[in-house]
Amino acid sequence: MGNAARGARTRHHRLFRTAARARRAAFSPPHGHDAGPPPTRLPPADGPPDEGFLGGPDLDDVLEHRHPAVIEAAGELARRMQGSPAPIAAYNSYAGRSDTLPAPRSRPSPRAEQPLAFQEFVVKLNSRCNLACRYCYVYESGDEDWRRQPVRMSDAAVRLMAKRVGEHVRRHRPATVRIVFHGGEPLLSGVDLVTGATRALRKEVPADTFLQASVQTNGVLLDRPVLEELLRHRVSVGVSLDGPPEIHDRLRRDRHGRGTHARVAAALRLLASPRYRPLWDGVLTVVDPTSDPAAVYRHLSASGTPVIGLNLPLANWDTPPPAHAAGGATPYGDWLATVFDLWLADGPAHGHGRPDIPLFSSLLALLDHEPTSTESLGAGPSKLAVVETDGSLRLSDHLKFSFEGADRTGLHLTRDSFDDLLAHPGVRARQTGIRGLCSQCRSCPLVEVCGGGHFSHRYRRTNGYANPSVYCHDLARLIQHAAARLQPLAPPAMEATP
Repeated sequence: MGNAARGARTRHHRLFRTAARARRAAFSPPHGHDAGPPPTRLPPADGPPDEGFLGGPDLDDVLEHRHPAVIEAAGELARRMQGSPAPIAAYNSYAGRSDTLPAPRSRPSPRAEQPLAFQEFVVKLNSRCNLACRYCYVYESGDEDWRRQPVRMSDAAVRLMAKRVGEHVRRHRPATVRIVFHGGEPLLSGVDLVTGATRALRKEVPADTFLQASVQTNGVLLDRPVLEELLRHRVSVGVSLDGPPEIHDRLRRDRHGRGTHARVAAALRLLASPRYRPLWDGVLTVVDPTSDPAAVYRHLSASGTPVIGLNLPLANWDTPPPAHAAGGATPYGDWLATVFDLWLADGPAHGHGRPDIPLFSSLLALLDHEPTSTESLGAGPSKLAVVETDGSLRLSDHLKFSFEGADRTGLHLTRDSFDDLLAHPGVRARQTGIRGLCSQCRSCPLVEVCGGGHFSHRYRRTNGYANPSVYCHDLARLIQHAAARLQPLAPPAMEATP
């Protein structure tokens, strides 16, 4: 890093320390007021946050037909790569659509860091959906893998999934693990599949590890009988809601072209009632910069949700965001900055005022040099694994948006453990932190807060994920705005150029 970059980073460390003092004042509840514990947070995305790996074109073609020899070879490659000190290079040779596989090391390097155990498991109970959302990365991204999946996870696969999770937990002994039942729409197979999977997991996971089970749903099938079953089995609920009817119904329609806001709103009224409110994780919202940010924020807040998960649309350098603008314009950053101001003005989080917005609370924590678990900022290590409906072990399915097969590993519950998945270069690549970013990001004065943004947003066909985020300017806009709002003087100009 040059002297100019080091000087810029030093100046911004001073700025962030000043912002941190203001943050602590802004977040302090009134004297004598107990703000209580923070609510359960949503997973970082409509599907969880954010690795990717397998994908030479020839290998994709064979994997699509589930050729046993190739699947076994892919699993062996992942195991042999465990000791590689350069997972990013191996990962990018696949993600860049190389025609040749990287040569794995014959034995582990003594300097190789041990991967961090998984603490969040996304379980795809159903591979189909009753909605046709315009931005859906599962059905609208061009990856057709869902067509080859069984409609629902079999009871045998559920039992084996629970056994593998229990095996991983017993080996690594985390204090907490989170299970997110996902889809498709997980409730399409009935609430009994959700509760049965929860019982199987609680049977296998040791009692000294807290197991938090959650279902992420579009809300259309969420009624009182379903909530009663979820309450009985202590399964919390996250619901997707994009704003007022005119916004939500434009983006989230059912298979007959009808809007879904009225049905989702009815489910949220049930969740807001005293009986079911303990189940409510929050709402998940995809940012649309053409919408009125104040109207969206007020509508979401008025629902009574404890958490608002704001997610940028899945996009990359080959498929830019819907409102992507050339010349450094920041439509998404501007939208988020407006909501940030409204949220900050609403009073301390976790009290009787505003809902938590993990994107913003994580941003403020990072400005204060505190750790955060969000996938969108800070380059924190990913500890997430995905189990597909057919029992295959996957990287984050957000990677489907990059190219066909980006989330596939060749591993399966019937023969591979989650520790085998940990050894996969695609997992290791997401646990390298700032040192795993491209040189342009590493030299940026905002890198310790931005962290390169969401992993999937960095993809480019020519060089894989070794790029800044396609939302680079937007993230810089939000970070600078937040820092300026929390200290009396505006920050010096910061450049963050993709």
